[in-house]
Amino acid sequence: MGRRSRRLTLSIRGRVMLGVVFIGLFSFVSTVLTFFVVSRLATQGPNGEVYAESAEAYVTRMGAAVLTPTTGPELARQLPPSVAAFQVMTDTGRPLYGTVKGRLYTSRADLFAHLNEREIADGNGFPRVVSARLVPVLSRDGHLAGAVYIRWQARMSTLANDPPWVARGVLLLLLCTPFVYIALYTWLFARRLSHQINRPIEMLVQAARKIQMRELDFVIDYHEPNEIGQLLSAFEEMRADLKSSLMRQWALEDERREMLAAVSHDVRTPVTIIQGHADLLVEMQGLPDVVRRYALAIQRNALRIARLLRDFKTVTDVGSPNFALDSSWIDVVGFVRGKLSEYEVLVADRVAMSLEVTDVRADKSLVRLDVDRVAQILDNLASNALEHTPDQGRIDWFVQIFDGVIEVRLHDSGPGFPEADLGRVMQPFYRADPARSGDHAGLGLYIVRELAERHGGTMQVSNSPAGGAVVSVSVRFL
Repeated sequence: MGRRSRRLTLSIRGRVMLGVVFIGLFSFVSTVLTFFVVSRLATQGPNGEVYAESAEAYVTRMGAAVLTPTTGPELARQLPPSVAAFQVMTDTGRPLYGTVKGRLYTSRADLFAHLNEREIADGNGFPRVVSARLVPVLSRDGHLAGAVYIRWQARMSTLANDPPWVARGVLLLLLCTPFVYIALYTWLFARRLSHQINRPIEMLVQAARKIQMRELDFVIDYHEPNEIGQLLSAFEEMRADLKSSLMRQWALEDERREMLAAVSHDVRTPVTIIQGHADLLVEMQGLPDVVRRYALAIQRNALRIARLLRDFKTVTDVGSPNFALDSSWIDVVGFVRGKLSEYEVLVADRVAMSLEVTDVRADKSLVRLDVDRVAQILDNLASNALEHTPDQGRIDWFVQIFDGVIEVRLHDSGPGFPEADLGRVMQPFYRADPARSGDHAGLGLYIVRELAERHGGTMQVSNSPAGGAVVSVSVRFL
């Protein structure tokens, strides 16, 4: 348990440093072992000296008879080519037969000088021990009749019969062995470390995605006491705090919606009564002018309060989780033209209005829309434009109908939106001039945006280079 605790408390930096130490240590040990094994393998094989001694005994036993080529096969069996080589020669050094070609000794004196002498022969460029001996061949009367040259490798290497370039290649590979082991152990260490790090990182990524999708009912279960563990612990604390904060915020929003709905409902009845009495007073004949002015003021403000209550109710409805659209089949072109006719009657001669409808659909049949909500979008756009368009001004409507969507663009000749407030004009309760006493609470464009998004559409606001505000809204068919 103590060993596990020490491993867990090791930081990532400590693990990397310890990994570097282990990589160096394991690479060194592996290199030493490799050199040892290769050196053992390179010197393993049959002992050539045993064959040489057997062949020498055979030469001594055969005497001068070994000089005849008929004894050559037997002598060759005594000295296999993979182990040793030989040459049978006369007493003057002239070759008779054997696996070694060429004359080795120039004269009888030269041959006699090397009799029974063991020497180190040429290793053909590779570091190996090769021995040679000149064995005398005696006649029956004991005179020198010839000699046998025997060359053997005392401990034959497995590379002995390979070309020199193969041996040099093996030597080069041995020199590269430390780097190969360093690369191998580095890869193994990095793979193991990445497995240890990937799991908490994947947990962090999944947690971030859940928060992005507004899902906070989860727990990050990772308690390693290292840097990543501290990061995930801090992230878990942030998630818990965020969830608590959002729960409070959502509770407050629910309370605000409920309060707003309750206030709107309670106020609507007395406002309706006031509006009805004001309408009766305005319609009465023979009233003094001062009374009629008061009645008109009461009527106008009652209508304003009713409109505000309607906007408050729409905001409450749109923000409710139970909000749903009520779709029906309509002729969208006729519907738009009918709404413009209503606005033309409303503005009379104060503002000029124009409508340009472009229907590019291949099938110009009825479409499904929430007629009341789309009418509310158009009403709010018209109300906002009329409020900011001066007398004798102009409001132009451009409607384009595509397959699956209707786009409405409204351009008025008013002062336009303040450039500094373009990003805030669709926020609730927005007013360009806080001190201005307008006919609404700054909810018109906010309601338009919310209803458009509920239909899967968008809303954009801008100012025309020629002057005036431009509002573009798209609404998808249901």
